[in-house]
Amino acid sequence: MPLMKSSLAKDLESIFNSKPSSTADAASQWAKAYATYAAAALSSVASLPVTAMATVSVLQGAFMGGLSAMSSATAGSLIAQGVTSYWQAMTWAGPAASGVTSFPGNAALAGALSSVFSDLSKKSNAEKGSDLADAFDAGAKAVMVSDVLFAGGVTTVGPIQ
Repeated sequence: MPLMKSSLAKDLESIFNSKPSSTADAASQWAKAYATYAAAALSSVASLPVTAMATVSVLQGAFMGGLSAMSSATAGSLIAQGVTSYWQAMTWAGPAASGVTSFPGNAALAGALSSVFSDLSKKSNAEKGSDLADAFDAGAKAVMVSDVLFAGGVTTVGPIQ
């Protein structure tokens, strides 16, 4: 199953609705939601991100820093750096190939998140979750994986889906 932006949006909406008791709790829930979203990714030759859940601590630290930040620009930057590190640490494996992340995508994520965080309009939790999911999804779909095919050893590079 490829990346599902709608599932990430619903998970984020649920987090907003549950009103986490602390920044650490919110960061943990955001990290789990993003890692669950990322775990569904597929490389161009159908390898899977096998370390998606194992490296969730990278996301948790990034979300903790971002959600504690005093400005929307700092929050966006800290979270984007963590998400980029998360994708860089990813290992990919599948029935026909194994690989590594060759480009972590997310080049515009900091700006997109800063824009979402600075929006002070009276949006619903569903709208906020959707806006964040849009930013995260656009960044993730720019991630490139370099897979080595088991048959023939040919390397193929392509975006995730």
